[in-house]
Amino acid sequence: MKVNSTIKPTAIQKNGEYIWLRKNIEEKQVQDEERTYTIFEYDEIVLKNTTLQEVENNFEDIFNNPQNYNVIQINGRYTS
Repeated sequence: MKVNSTIKPTAIQKNGEYIWLRKNIEEKQVQDEERTYTIFEYDEIVLKNTTLQEVENNFEDIFNNPQNYNVIQINGRYTS
């Protein structure tokens, strides 16, 4: 299950003690009865109490082995 948004996300976003990681970002066009709009679907991991340096050095490994990091959410679902 992927996360989706109408706002194009960045690969790494820090806000306070939380860091969001996103990859496999796909742009899709969605049409409803009134209009066509763009959404973005992606894989997302949220970490807590982690440094940007650790995230940048281990980006792929965090997605492959989230249990080795301070991951609190994977694709919108809490891990604990």
